[in-house]
Amino acid sequence: MGTREELLEEAKRRLAKKAGEEYHYPRQTINGGDTYLHKIPEYQDHIYGEFEGGGTQVMVLSAVPFENLGMPEVAPLSTGARSEHIQHTLYKGMVLPIAALAGITYLVNRNSKKTRAGTP
Repeated sequence: MGTREELLEEAKRRLAKKAGEEYHYPRQTINGGDTYLHKIPEYQDHIYGEFEGGGTQVMVLSAVPFENLGMPEVAPLSTGARSEHIQHTLYKGMVLPIAALAGITYLVNRNSKKTRAGTP
């Protein structure tokens, strides 16, 4: 129907209007020129998907609370950004990988000495 920015502008235009006002709803594309005249319902004052999960490609306007539609509350930080923060923390300065490699090297070396000595 349009780019994320165009859809967001359209959603904000609808929220800015008063409930009951007539509005030319776009059809097919936001800037296509084909519209449908209808009254604006009383929307919740929130665009679901604008910030949830870091911002999504699916945005929803609703006249009922979003919880009633089965839409969960989602943190504004996306899952990918959260895992990126964790990985940057773990691998900063390569301390954790070097420590893990040192531990594995120690265990392999210790077990190799036991095997060569004949003790299981």
